[in-house]
Amino acid sequence: MWLFCQNFNSHNHMKKTLLLFFVLITYSTFSQIRFEPGYITENNGDRKECLIRNLAWKNNPIEIEYKITENDVTQKATIAQLIEFNVGNAYKYKRFTTKIDRSSANINNLSNEKAPAFKEETLFLKLLVEGKINLYQYEDNNLIRYFISSDNHETAEQLIYKEYAIGNTAVGKNNQFRQQLYMALKSDKLGIKDFEKVNYNQNELTKLFVHYNKTENIAFTNLDEKQNKSSVNIKFVAGINSAKLNIKSGLSNSEVKFDNVNIFKVGAEIEYRMGFNQNKWSLFFDPNYQAYKSDAPFLKTNIRLKADYKMLELPVGVRHHFYLNDKSRIFVDLGYAFAIAFNSSVDYSYQKLQIANSGNVFFGAGFAYDRYAIEMRYSPNREILDNYLSWRSKYSSLSIAVSYRVF
Repeated sequence: MWLFCQNFNSHNHMKKTLLLFFVLITYSTFSQIRFEPGYITENNGDRKECLIRNLAWKNNPIEIEYKITENDVTQKATIAQLIEFNVGNAYKYKRFTTKIDRSSANINNLSNEKAPAFKEETLFLKLLVEGKINLYQYEDNNLIRYFISSDNHETAEQLIYKEYAIGNTAVGKNNQFRQQLYMALKSDKLGIKDFEKVNYNQNELTKLFVHYNKTENIAFTNLDEKQNKSSVNIKFVAGINSAKLNIKSGLSNSEVKFDNVNIFKVGAEIEYRMGFNQNKWSLFFDPNYQAYKSDAPFLKTNIRLKADYKMLELPVGVRHHFYLNDKSRIFVDLGYAFAIAFNSSVDYSYQKLQIANSGNVFFGAGFAYDRYAIEMRYSPNREILDNYLSWRSKYSSLSIAVSYRVF
């Protein structure tokens, strides 16, 4: 343990290690391409079994990458070349030339017109429920639209929902999609109230289609339940920080360097795994408690400065995962940590400098296996004496933390 702490105190060594880790991860990102079994249907109707790069697309794609066998070269196919494609038995996209309303839902850019502003486009629509009546989704950043098809499924119709401005203050809603669904999903077991309460979102529309198919005993496939979903993970976190503090006096133009101190930190993490791109992206918040104490001589005198820095640190950030297999992955993260200081100061003989609330950017990298993870994180210089014109400070830390995912 002593040897570990001694090595851990070397900031330069740790920063070089972390940099090397980032380089290796970046290399692995470009060297690993995940292809999964699927098929493509070309314009002439030919269906080819192949391997498709499964990106679990957030936005509906306009092209894909595929190869016929594992050792073949990667090819690209665009929306102009394909009628449909399927990958991983979960993601199926079909091409339609159809009318779409791209009216903004931004409160500052609402149209004054209740009617949709349709424009004909050629799109890949993602199948959510496949059966007698198909339900599709189209997503393009903040724009989300739903479509249905029936009979031979050669045409698709947008389900109409539009928010529009009424005067300068009110917002109206065109809920024509409910009437469309009522006409399309004719059933003695579904009443008008089943449609009046449904909202224009993926979860509720999917549930309605599944309910319709089940009550009518219609064979169907719920692809939505097989696709990536957002999830929330809760973790316990504990680690060791190698922290150091430098203070510079503007009056004497001298710098005081405190010793590196190994301090424990304990906390928890809430991680939100986003439901696209194979759940590779997540947002996290991991509050933790830390307490730094050290002292150092002021200039070449017998006066010693004493630093007592207790903080509740509130880091938030974004994380990207790289899967090695079903249970193992490496990850990198970037974020901002805001530290709330309490009963904290730098003291010396005739002055007490109060440590202020502060924050700084951080970055890290780690390895996870099943519910366990270990991460190395670097937090560069943080100004903790911001309330004083004649003093400047640099508080930085390198940490190693382990975590356990509760759920």
